[in-house]
Amino acid sequence: MEEQLLNLYAQLIKEATRLEVYTIRAEKDQRPELAQMYKALTLSHRAQARRILLQVRGFISHSDENLSLVIDEELPGFLTKYERCHQLAVEANNKAVATGCDHALRITQINLQLAKRAQEERQLPDTFFICDFCGFIASAKLPEACPICTAAARRFKKVC
Repeated sequence: MEEQLLNLYAQLIKEATRLEVYTIRAEKDQRPELAQMYKALTLSHRAQARRILLQVRGFISHSDENLSLVIDEELPGFLTKYERCHQLAVEANNKAVATGCDHALRITQINLQLAKRAQEERQLPDTFFICDFCGFIASAKLPEACPICTAAARRFKKVC
């Protein structure tokens, strides 16, 4: 049952993200009524996913165990997937996908170091800034530009 719930959760998050992109495109196409509908669907999917995650919470371990799982399995698993995706994109001469996978790989390496720091020091900055284009996490201080994708500081969202 846990596996089915987690698969459903993953599918809802995937679809919510796709709908978010549809929202951006509808706004670009000057279709505010579609953008609004897509945004509503996005929020609905995220609410459903959150509810499923709450139902799975009995399967979630203690925070220290979760952090170990992130460090030992989850982030390294993404590193492997991004490396493979990058390799396939290079072989297909798809520069946009290769760049995106390279950025994701670099960000995941940084995120792994952040998680290890949390495990070792048990103290992290109070504030993080997330680049809403590539997902880079800056800690404590807003950068002038993203060191990964070069997005301007205005693209960063503060997480407290």
